[in-house]
Amino acid sequence: MESLPTASTAEEKHKLLPKHGLSGFAIRMTLNAFRMFDMKFRGGNVFAYVYVNERRIEKIANAAYMDFLSENGLDFTVFPSCLRMEVEVVSMVLSHMRAPMSGCGTFTTGGTESVFMACKAARDRAYSKGIRAPEMVIPVSAHAAFQKAGHLLAIHIITVPLDPITRKADVKAMRAAVSKNCCMVAGSAVQYPHGVCDDIEGIAKIAEDHDIWMHVDACIGGWVLGYYRKLGIKVPKFDFTDVPGVSSISVDLHKYAYCPKPASVIVYRNQELRQFAFFACSEWPGYTVINTSFTSSKSGGPVAGSWACMHAIGEEGYKKIMKKIYNGTKALADGIKKIPDLSLVAEPDSNLITFTSEKCNVFQICDLMKKKGWYIQGQLHYEDSPSNVHISVNQSCEKMAPKILEDLAECTEASKTYRLPEELKAVLKTVEHRDTVTREEYDAMLKAVGVGVGQVPDSLVELNTMMDQLNPKLRRYLLVTFANDAFTHDELRAVAEGKIFMAEMAAKMKKRALMGLGAVGLVAGLVYFLRK
Repeated sequence: MESLPTASTAEEKHKLLPKHGLSGFAIRMTLNAFRMFDMKFRGGNVFAYVYVNERRIEKIANAAYMDFLSENGLDFTVFPSCLRMEVEVVSMVLSHMRAPMSGCGTFTTGGTESVFMACKAARDRAYSKGIRAPEMVIPVSAHAAFQKAGHLLAIHIITVPLDPITRKADVKAMRAAVSKNCCMVAGSAVQYPHGVCDDIEGIAKIAEDHDIWMHVDACIGGWVLGYYRKLGIKVPKFDFTDVPGVSSISVDLHKYAYCPKPASVIVYRNQELRQFAFFACSEWPGYTVINTSFTSSKSGGPVAGSWACMHAIGEEGYKKIMKKIYNGTKALADGIKKIPDLSLVAEPDSNLITFTSEKCNVFQICDLMKKKGWYIQGQLHYEDSPSNVHISVNQSCEKMAPKILEDLAECTEASKTYRLPEELKAVLKTVEHRDTVTREEYDAMLKAVGVGVGQVPDSLVELNTMMDQLNPKLRRYLLVTFANDAFTHDELRAVAEGKIFMAEMAAKMKKRALMGLGAVGLVAGLVYFLRK
């Protein structure tokens, strides 16, 4: 990486507004230039973060999103259309989760907010019963959103281990961890790290026995499992009908319901439970405040996009999609078992697959697959969960599974030659038992993995390999420090990076003989981007 200048004064560091407004063309070209190095995902080759459906459906949903972008769901008496769309979207999710007639819910910005609302409701219900130091008992595999909610809501988090074979929650350990202060237990359908469904029945029985809240995190698995059942595929019990002790379920729509982000729903067994999630403020002289979720102002775009998307796909459309996903998952899981030196961490209950290797560096496998155009996600080891590779299977995998497996086998074999750089070994030796490091040591660690301060690296193999060998407290410190740098702008540096980018792009275009009108348009956009 070329050495780049760093601002030494405020005038150099902070970006100024343009003196005169830019044209729409200049703005669009600049924004397109910003995403030149983003992973290209529309071919269905990115198995995390994005969920690609056919363009016809996407256009319908996006049009609805833009039509309601400026409406504000904060006050549903001013924009009753937002209320109408929300209650209908929630009602469709309630039907899918086989809720009773008393079921209700709320539209949120994502799984984290849905989980937060469940935790807030459970805490406030506990407060109403006189509990002042609430606790939450969850499996260690529960999404980090629970720990974030516990931190923000002052709920003490108690995590329990998993069954070492199935990777599901240890229900006996959860029961033993419940105290008189416990306000909530939770399980996942399915959990993200290993793709398995916890024993929701067993966990819900704990909740019933202690009269506490039971939340099912079905953010990534609920929509899929519901349709698997409708296709006649056997699925674990997890919803309101199967498990009477369930208080609430979170379901993300911006995942396998293919709605535009951000879109999630939390559904409750009844209004009596949901009331604990709401926030109202009448102790101030301003406008009336009643929030059904964490946010106040909220664009009508996401709920409109979700309403449009769900109606455009329909019941039969979702069944066809889920059949493709099921076939793709089975093909990949069966194929991975046949690749030497790879093994599944657990048998998938839905469409999430994780595999590991005792002989290969899994992060090198991820890196090599990325060079072939596939994004698969590396996960660090934690306690007895090994470092592994996660694949969120999408509908494209039904057809692409043979090619994915062919490339995966090739990358696995190639990864056997990977060796940890000596410079990185030396750095790790000095920090392996530490919880924190100095700024100088942090900079040395980044240098050892070939990453500049605040820069997003092209390759993550060394960075992830280093992180995998550190204790969780030091990992957290490094993540916060890295993000703190990355999310700080330096205009002098940005201009220098832009010039390097222009030079690289010009060289590539010349090499590929693409100096036609399209390339000229791109350069024109980049010129606008670099002008002061």
